Amino acid sequence: MWRLFPKSDEGIAIRSTIEKLGDSIASGSSEYAVWTGSVTYGHEKVRERKSDTPKSYSGDDAVFTKRACFEHEKELRLVIYTHDLEKPIVCDQNGLKLPVGIGSLISEVVISPEAPSWIKDLVERILKRYDFSFGVRQSTLNQLRF
Repeated sequence: MWRLFPKSDEGIAIRSTIEKLGDSIASGSSEYAVWTGSVTYGHEKVRERKSDTPKSYSGDDAVFTKRACFEHEKELRLVIYTHDLEKPIVCDQNGLKLPVGIGSLISEVVISPEAPSWIKDLVERILKRYDFSFGVRQSTLNQLRF
């Protein structure tokens, strides 16, 4: 993960749980319904669970399925929907901004194992400035011996 996503050695990751994610969205008092689900990797896995009739497939299968080559991502997706057809969900090229309660979302901030020590100090100062008390630690991934 540290090599795939950050553009430099100065990346951070935010740890949370599915429960905390749900609580943070609820605390943002969203006007939309939000459904959470894990992605299934490999269309053949979906086919194994379904009959061969087109009606056995749902929109959820399309939204929560990716090619097997992305399995390393272990992705969780949020799907936002509304039952009010008179008030469709409108978003722009940046997506839809969904208010969340940051204080109830984050469990811990993890700094890249390659990051210089000043990054951890900077993150701690920023969190303190905005009155957050999340734990901050540097990843020990590079210290593991196999």
